[in-house]
Amino acid sequence: MFLKEDSENFVFSDIMEIHMIEVPKIKNSKSNINDKLLSWVLFFNNPQSESMEMITMKNPQIKKAMTALEFLEMDRRNRELYEARLKELRDKESQLEYAKEVGFEKGVKEGMEKGLEQGKEMEKLRLVVSLIKLGVSDEIIIKSTDISHDKLEEIKKKS
Repeated sequence: MFLKEDSENFVFSDIMEIHMIEVPKIKNSKSNINDKLLSWVLFFNNPQSESMEMITMKNPQIKKAMTALEFLEMDRRNRELYEARLKELRDKESQLEYAKEVGFEKGVKEGMEKGLEQGKEMEKLRLVVSLIKLGVSDEIIIKSTDISHDKLEEIKKKS
C-alpha cells in the first residue's frame, strides 16, 4: 500500500510503503522464525520472550537491536562499565591496526634495502665476470671490485 493523498488520491511517494500488522493475530499464529518481518514483530512485542534467543541467532540485525536494548536497560554504573570495556576493545583494535601498518612499512623498507644490496652484489659479480673475460689480471680485479681472492677463484670456476 502506497502513501496517497485522500481527496485527489495521488501517490506521495512510490518509495515509502506502509504495512498494517495486527499484533494480536500474530501472537496466536504459529511462529516462523525464518520470516524476518514476523521476527521483528515478535521482538517489538516481547523482546524478553524465550523465542528471541533463537531469533537473534538467525537474524544479526535483531541481535544488534537486542544488544542496544540491553544497554539502554542497564543502570548507570553498569553502562559506564560496559562503555569502558567497549572503549578498551576499540583501543586494542586500533593499536593492532597501527602495529600492522608500522610492521608493514618496516618490512617494505627492509625488503627494499635487502633488494638493493642483492642488486649491488649481482652487479659486482657481472663486473668481475666481464673483467675475467677481458683477461684483466686477478690483482686488478681484486683491487677494483673489493672482492676476496677466494671469491674470485670461485667465480672463475663457475664461468
